[in-house]
Amino acid sequence: MIIISAGYIFPQNINGRFSSSVYSMERFDTTNVSNNYLRAYELLNLNINQDKFSLRTYLDFEGDLTGNVKKYQLFGYITFMLKVVTSSMLPQ
Repeated sequence: MIIISAGYIFPQNINGRFSSSVYSMERFDTTNVSNNYLRAYELLNLNINQDKFSLRTYLDFEGDLTGNVKKYQLFGYITFMLKVVTSSMLPQ
């Protein structure tokens, strides 16, 4: 099937990545005293490009799922970045 359009087509590129990891460890603070930990890390990247502009996002967070670390809640830290780039900012 062939579709013919009289209008202008806007080229765009959308790509993303989601990564997740979980690990467990046992920590010995003193002799014969240990704690078990279950930690999770998440990463989300999403990039949208159209003509001269690019919108880039980055989200990263980690947390202790067992609650053994008192100073952390569910998520220990969260990093978020939102960046708008034009073609004049890109290397030639």
